[in-house]
Amino acid sequence: MKELDLNHNSRKVLIELPIFHDLPDGLISYLHSNLKTKTLNAKEPLFFQEDDGDELFIIASGAMRIERMSEDGKRLLLSILGCGEIIGEMSLITGRPRMADAVAHVDSTLYLVDKQTFKKIISEHPSISTYLMTTLSGRLLNTGVNLQRVGMSTLQSRLAHVLLDLISRFPDANNSMRLDLKVTQSDLADLAVSSREHINKILNSWKADGVLEVKQGYIYLHKPDKLEKLLPES
Repeated sequence: MKELDLNHNSRKVLIELPIFHDLPDGLISYLHSNLKTKTLNAKEPLFFQEDDGDELFIIASGAMRIERMSEDGKRLLLSILGCGEIIGEMSLITGRPRMADAVAHVDSTLYLVDKQTFKKIISEHPSISTYLMTTLSGRLLNTGVNLQRVGMSTLQSRLAHVLLDLISRFPDANNSMRLDLKVTQSDLADLAVSSREHINKILNSWKADGVLEVKQGYIYLHKPDKLEKLLPES
């Protein structure tokens, strides 16, 4: 699984992140000197819905689950974020409480940017705020698109989209067709907006057709083209 290592060539690592790509050297140095590291064990929460949000986090290694409680009290998985992705920017921008829980999917390390550091950076380089707003808008748009797909696409196409997206963001360095992250059928059901029973039936069908296999909890896509053909036209 990919990692960000700020102990070696830290300027290069930070500047390669889209959010900090255009920062001048002075602000990169300031940011690096004010970053804090936070480590989490698998299943350990980072924050909860309705918590105050005074920091944003950059995932350095591992993976984080974004979850919310449904009206009937069921915990729903909204997304899984990985190395280089940002968590918690919405509350920092809006000043409102956290809108979801963030929980470590596996052992994870994050870099913390506090409010004071963030304010100094955006005061000297407002494009950071613009980038975050664009990212936020994109996430909201994707949420709307995904909700539309529930009614406009088949469950097979939604599950195909989920698997192809996960393997593109969590590839195994030694096997491009192996998802380098263990996910359960319940996880896939939440991400595809379905039930575990329906997901199980589709996965068994795809296994029988040689499209994928599951070994020791890891998913291997042997025929990704078959899944790509299931995707709705954009």
